[in-house]
Amino acid sequence: MKHTQDILDQAQGTTLLSFDIFDTVLLRPPVSEFYHFWRISRRFYAYLKTQECSPKLSLKDVFQARLLSWRTAYKEAPIAQGCREARLCEILNLMCVYLGCNLSHVQKLHQIELQVEGETLRLNKDLFKIIALTKAQGKKIVFTSDMYLSEEDIRKICHAFMPHFEWDAGYVSSDVRLSKRHDGHLFSYLIEKEGVSSEKILHIGDSFQGDFCHPRQKGCRALYWPRSFFWRSTKKIQERLFLVILRLYGIEGAL
Repeated sequence: MKHTQDILDQAQGTTLLSFDIFDTVLLRPPVSEFYHFWRISRRFYAYLKTQECSPKLSLKDVFQARLLSWRTAYKEAPIAQGCREARLCEILNLMCVYLGCNLSHVQKLHQIELQVEGETLRLNKDLFKIIALTKAQGKKIVFTSDMYLSEEDIRKICHAFMPHFEWDAGYVSSDVRLSKRHDGHLFSYLIEKEGVSSEKILHIGDSFQGDFCHPRQKGCRALYWPRSFFWRSTKKIQERLFLVILRLYGIEGAL
């Protein structure tokens, strides 16, 4: 593959390789984030209806609460370097409050979310071969992700697909409240923590802005590894169709 050789070529002279996780190392199906939340909400609802929550609780209620808590958590997150980054625990706490459920359910909902996340992913085998090869060559291998999941959460998900592989470090926006997409401050944090010269770092990911432009602005090497045109086109079609379905069910106000 062309990308494979590009990484090996650009990795020459580096000491650290950084990889985006979702849609780079672990690949998602071509569905919208709203549909992903719908799948999670279905599992939440199946669990909550067996608990001492409101007997009138519906799947629609759970889905709307998941959307609203996601938006609110980002809106109310503390500002760091001009951006707000939320955490899953904050999202789930808000969701329980909105639904009138006891906060004791948060831990179980957290487990369910990670289970659903893992079930929808598949390993990018071509990229993993490069990861394993460069690690065997003595390079430090880390992941850098903009996500409301924690570093620990992402490690757990990765372990299911790469049981014999251990990341040297992980940098996640929710943990440090800094992001890749907002001026690349997460890369500045990585450079500082690793104590490595920026030109000795190569980052690979699927976002042109967050995984290519911003690390380069911080002095790192970067390689853009996008999903296929077919995948991106399919996702856009699915997003539009699912929004239409949600509006038919009267969920437009939560979007």
